[in-house]
Amino acid sequence: MGHPAIDVQGSPRDIAKRLNAQGTPGPRGAKWRDTAIRGYVSRGTGILNNTTYIGRVVWNRRQYRKNPETERRVARGNKESDWVLNDDHQALRIIDDALWARVKERQKEIGELFSYTTTNRLNGAHRPSYMLSGILECAECGGPYAIMAKDRYGCTNHKKHLPIDGLGGACCSNQKTILRQDIEDRVLSCLAPAFFGMRLFDDVARQVRQNLAAAVKNEPDPRQRLADELKAIEREQRQNIEQISDCKAEGRPRLAALDDMLDQLEERRARP
Repeated sequence: MGHPAIDVQGSPRDIAKRLNAQGTPGPRGAKWRDTAIRGYVSRGTGILNNTTYIGRVVWNRRQYRKNPETERRVARGNKESDWVLNDDHQALRIIDDALWARVKERQKEIGELFSYTTTNRLNGAHRPSYMLSGILECAECGGPYAIMAKDRYGCTNHKKHLPIDGLGGACCSNQKTILRQDIEDRVLSCLAPAFFGMRLFDDVARQVRQNLAAAVKNEPDPRQRLADELKAIEREQRQNIEQISDCKAEGRPRLAALDDMLDQLEERRARP
């Protein structure tokens, strides 16, 4: 028994394409994508990080909570120290420890190669962020529009040529690209000129002053607030005095706690 992707050579994207071409069903019957293979090392997701293949089952790796706004479950990773490891499932093993160690070593090498450090020469491979980075979406598949070539935005799903669930398993056919400067100019030209003028800040400042004035106006009169507090203190005093009188009438000893409360109320009443 083995997984069809174990002996396949190439990148996760190439493997996903090959599996889809062969008609091999992907996770939950969907089409294969590169993320299902490479996954995320820190989260333990993807085929390359599935410890079940070496007979180890990990519990409590994630917790799921429902987003009250979208009513959808959201996965949140737990700390690795909270994971529960169980190596007693060797019947599930499909690869040996040597192959697993080779995969982990390769992942470590790639991670160090592209890590964000000041001394890493390959940091130049990380494209810089621009004004619209992470905001643009493809009108056909809804995927991200990112820098594909020199200063040109394009659909990343189209470039990967991987099937999209939202398109019924078809690949995105949107091959249009646009210069970064052109689309930035279009976005900026749609914004009202007044947005960048000082008048906008004057309007905001005036509105803030009005809100502050309204808040101060709605605050209760300090004299009335003090009068209400004084009435509350007097009411508590009367209640304590009545309790002390009842204790005396019934022949019970006075409670020190009631005397202390009276002293505290007198102090509060005497405060300016």
